[in-house]
Amino acid sequence: MLGAESVILASESKETIDRDIAAIARISAVPSLLRVICDFTGMGLAAVARVSDESWTVCAALDTIGFGLMPGDQLDLHTTLCVESRAARAAISFDHASHDPVYRDHHTPRTYKIESYICATTAVTSATCAPWTRRRRGFPTSAR
Repeated sequence: MLGAESVILASESKETIDRDIAAIARISAVPSLLRVICDFTGMGLAAVARVSDESWTVCAALDTIGFGLMPGDQLDLHTTLCVESRAARAAISFDHASHDPVYRDHHTPRTYKIESYICATTAVTSATCAPWTRRRRGFPTSAR
């Protein structure tokens, strides 16, 4: 298990977060998109997360590596790369964190024991971060 928390901050109601999770669940293409992402990249986890200034909440996930993320799970926002992706308004990706000059000593790959990662933010009413990660192998050559 990844250590997901079920803490809802006071300024974000459980109802608001549940509504956003339900909205993602109603998009019938999400499971297929998560599967395509995992298949194409070789990664074992793909997720859509609701990210605000205060929280990171899983809305949908395909987890074939036992990370333990389920819809509604929350991570400490500041342990994720979504904070940096949102601030830079740019995607973040790396193939081998242990060899990457920026991410080899970064707390996020170390905290979650991830080696490869892609994060792209989509700004909506509350920002959404879609992280994909893998613990071992690098990307297939065709995915670069």
